[in-house]
This record gives sequence, C-alpha cells and structure tokens, in this order.
Amino acid sequence: LYRSVRRYGDGDLVLCYVNLSQPPSADLSPSLFDRQLDQVAVEIVFGNALVEQLRHTAPYPPGWFIPAVSGVFRLLTVNDGELRIAGINSAAQTSFGGDPPLAPLDQMFARMPTLSAAWVRRNDDDFRYRNGLPKVTDGDHTIAYTGFLFLHWALFSDQGKRAAALWRFIHDSAARGTTEDVFIKSFNLSYREALVQIGNYAKKARGVLTVNFPLGPVDALTRVASAAEISRITGTWCRLAAIETAEHRTQLISAAEKFLLASIDEQHEDENLLAERGIFLSELGRTEEALLSLEKAAAKKVSRPRAYAELAQLRLRAARAEPEGRGSKLSLLQINRILEPIGETYRLSKQIESMYVTLIRTWESAEIAPPARSLKIILEGAHLFPADHDIVIPAIRLLSENGLASEAENLRSFITEAGR
Repeated sequence: LYRSVRRYGDGDLVLCYVNLSQPPSADLSPSLFDRQLDQVAVEIVFGNALVEQLRHTAPYPPGWFIPAVSGVFRLLTVNDGELRIAGINSAAQTSFGGDPPLAPLDQMFARMPTLSAAWVRRNDDDFRYRNGLPKVTDGDHTIAYTGFLFLHWALFSDQGKRAAALWRFIHDSAARGTTEDVFIKSFNLSYREALVQIGNYAKKARGVLTVNFPLGPVDALTRVASAAEISRITGTWCRLAAIETAEHRTQLISAAEKFLLASIDEQHEDENLLAERGIFLSELGRTEEALLSLEKAAAKKVSRPRAYAELAQLRLRAARAEPEGRGSKLSLLQINRILEPIGETYRLSKQIESMYVTLIRTWESAEIAPPARSLKIILEGAHLFPADHDIVIPAIRLLSENGLASEAENLRSFITEAGR
C-alpha cells in the first residue's frame, strides 16, 4: 500500500489507500499496476498531484512557480526508503539537454509561465508530438534550466537558509506581481547578484541530495468502513485516475460508475456518497441525475464545498434555460436559489474557483444589479484566481458597471503588473 493525499479542484482532501500489487477489480487492466511501487508513488505524489494542488491553491501562485517547482520535484526517486532529489549535474544531463547557459532572472520569470511543465520530465520529440506539446528550443532549455536552478538554490543551498525568503517572495509575487523590488525585499539581493550566486551554486551542487523517507506505518485510528464509505472512496479513486490516465479512461469510468452508482439501500442516505455521486454524474453530463443527488446531499447538510458549488452551477444552468425575470433575465427568486449553495460553498471554503465563475454568471444574467457583498466576493475571487479569465475579465466589467470604477482599475493594474 502507498498513501497519497489528493486534492482535486475543490479544496477537499481524500486519503486513498491503493494496493498497487493487484488491480482493484477484474474490470481494470493489470498493466495500470505493473510498475515499480516506489517510483509510481513518487511520480503521482510529487508529479501530477503536486502540480494539481498548486493549480488550486489560493492565492494563485505566480506563473513561473508551477513549471519551476515541477521541474525540481519531478526528478525525485525513492530507493530503500530514501527520497532522492536529483542534483544539478544529473538533472542537467537528463532533462535540459546538457548544461545550458543561465538566463537573466527577469527573463526567466517572464517566460517561464509559457513553458509546459510536462516538458521538464520528458524531452524526446516523439513523446512531445504524440502529446501535442511544442518542440523544445534552446531558449526554452535556458529559461527552464534557470528556473530549476533558482528553486534548487533557494530551497537547498546553505542548508536551506533561503527557504523562508523564497516563500515570502512567492507570496508577495502572487499578490503584487514578480518584480525586482519584491525580489530584493525577500532575498536582499538584486537579480544580477542572485544570478551570480546561483551560477556558483550550480558549479558546487553536484551529485544527489537525499531526504529521509519514513518506511514505518502511519499512526492513525482505524475502524471498519461502511459499505457507503468503501464505495465512495474506491469510486473517487477511479474517477480521479480516469482524469490522469487517458488510455484507461473508459475502464476507470465504468469502475467508478459501478462503485458510485450502485443501488445499495445503506448507501442511499449517505450524504458524502450522494455528493460524490452528484459530482461524478455532473462530470458525465447527466445533469438531471446529478442535480437530484446534490439536492439530497445539500438537504442532509453535507460538508463538501464542491458539492454546493456544483449544485449552484446546475441551478444556474436550469434557471438560464427558463428565465422568469424581465427581459429574459433571472428573477429574484431564481437568483436567491442559486446564491444559497454559493453561500454554503463560500462558508466552507473560499478557494473554490468555480464558485466565483457561477456567482459572476448569475449576476450577468440577473434582472437586478448585484449588491455590494456579491461585488466584494467577486473582487476577492479575481485576486485569488488572477489567471482565470472567466473570473477576471467579467469581474472588471461588473465592478465598472456598478459604481466601483476605481476597484476595477486597480484590479486591471494588478493583473497587468502580474503579467497574467
């Protein structure tokens, strides 16, 4: 068994225990599970899952950070219980085509967001062509290698003494944009001075860094799981695996259907299973069934933020199909019905991206103007998710049209300065 804590887009955490030595059911291909256990765990936990978690943090990290950090942590291996982080030399040889020159830090921070994080891990042209990724240029090598070295230096040089400065720089960059002034306040170094130190570090930091990786059992209270919990957790695992494993998507979706949609009396009244079932059905496009499950889960006061966000989205879709207000707009009754689950989502977690999109689209379709509280939440969402154009662009428009022109202009300046 390996343990993986997964975040999947709604701020909820699921603890999955998966036996990789056996397929979870005869319906799934054993080829999914025939790789070396330790390396599978590393690639999932510190590869795709890490990047996915970073994409759903709030405030949204600066654009250069996710490609850079994935470059460091996708080069992990596990051997005899030891977590190994690739040193500068081996990393340069395997992922960056040798030892490319360093780019100025301002260029790296500006161009890093345009690079696909996936290229850091796999660099052969055939793989890139089959997966729709652009060819890697020498300039890309230089930018990506500089980003990799910068994080390596900030995290690991001098026994990690710069780590606190790095996280401060990331936080301030997310809030105000990545500038040299923000960099100097965090590291007490200019871009040029830091680049000299990074270059010197690259010459010294050869070999492999190691971190202890505990092999012992995790201390936790255990109990016998109910049939509903078994169905929910196993079905959730299959649903998430289908997202990341395209070649086995059909099999995994079928398995998720078997676990999440099974007609077992005990399961019908379990609010957490109802919520997971509703989310799954919504992803499949089965909106009427999804709405029924989510309404039942909400009535039982489920504490799952994404369930309420998904419910609000489905209620909005239904209201837009049959608007009851003036001029084919949403009536006050319809608006309040949508705002109810949005309020529950916001109470449980402010980091739900889709909640802000639904709130904006509700007021765009409404027969009345949005109140100040809704505009405040919309502005908050734009600052939390500045890379989401479905939030930022209509947020600026709504603020401008409803007496908050200065806030709209400040938001526009923030987005421009942040390079988003």
